[in-house]
Amino acid sequence: MSGLDERELLIRVFLRLRQREFDLGVSDLRDALRLLDGAWPFDHLAELRQDMRRLWCRSWEQEHAFNEVWDEEERVEKTTEPPPEVLPAPPLPDSNLRPQEATPQPRQSLGEAPDTQPREVVVSTLPVKMPDRQGGRAELSVRWPLTPRAMAYGWQYLKRMRADGSMTVVDMEATIARIARNGYFTAPVYRRKLRHHGRVVLLIDRRGSMAPFHQLTDDLLMTARQAPTIEQAQAFYFHDVMSGTLYADPLLNEPLTPEEGLRDCGPGTSLLVVSDAGAARGNLDSDRVLATVEMIAALRRHTPLLAWLNPMPPSRWIRTSAQLIRHLAPMFHLDQDGLTDAVKAVRGKHSSGLRRQ
Repeated sequence: MSGLDERELLIRVFLRLRQREFDLGVSDLRDALRLLDGAWPFDHLAELRQDMRRLWCRSWEQEHAFNEVWDEEERVEKTTEPPPEVLPAPPLPDSNLRPQEATPQPRQSLGEAPDTQPREVVVSTLPVKMPDRQGGRAELSVRWPLTPRAMAYGWQYLKRMRADGSMTVVDMEATIARIARNGYFTAPVYRRKLRHHGRVVLLIDRRGSMAPFHQLTDDLLMTARQAPTIEQAQAFYFHDVMSGTLYADPLLNEPLTPEEGLRDCGPGTSLLVVSDAGAARGNLDSDRVLATVEMIAALRRHTPLLAWLNPMPPSRWIRTSAQLIRHLAPMFHLDQDGLTDAVKAVRGKHSSGLRRQ
């Protein structure tokens, strides 16, 4: 199929899915077309279908409906006849002839169909619905496994308090002990105010199969930097595996060595790796697993507080590289519960309700 046919197929499938009450908006269609224009590597239509299913479907029922719609639209695309050929225009009459001598045009018989020019494919505008007043949410929205509000809630568990603030807090126990010792009250005993000293470093997988989750990881970093319990939040980027190179920017244009990037990462720094670990494409890559072993060993030399956040659900980890990597570092699904458990894990205090997936 040509690039134009692929775009038309995506648009038709998108409109059909919205008719089936899929929670898709303009941003979902724009992301799909952007990936189709070159940011998403695929070799044939089957891979495009698989990638769009990952991007637009969020449950088994939606995947089943997606497969039905795609098969129907693909059959329509294959059975569509090419447009009729454009016939050459008849020659113009000689300007020297008088009106009555002009070449007569043949009269069309009643049984013949009129000549028609090839029709251009016209894509109708996206049907936009007004938000329901009772529903309280807009029709066009993007749904991620967790919202920025849920991210901010999860970061609250990353607390590292240290008494190095100003001497403004009354120490009731010390004050009562002084009164009991002296027999009378002279002045309250003050102690230093507790301050948050949480530090977190995010190592974010970029491009490739993580392209659909770029906005999700950007929101994760933004909420970490805005969290009141975190004193410092840094982010470094890599592609698939941190094989001797990190990047200081999400476009992967500023390379630096892991020693340079993790120079300030001490034993008290919380380290979170955000990557699908090969689960998005469903592959089991032994080279990637071996490279990840070396990556995690290098990270543990800086800090033992390490956890892995995977945007793909645990059901997609089976028979992939993620199934092996999860035994090298605590791995959690990047949803509200998974983020909370991962933050508790990198605090250094494992709660009794911690769920390691």
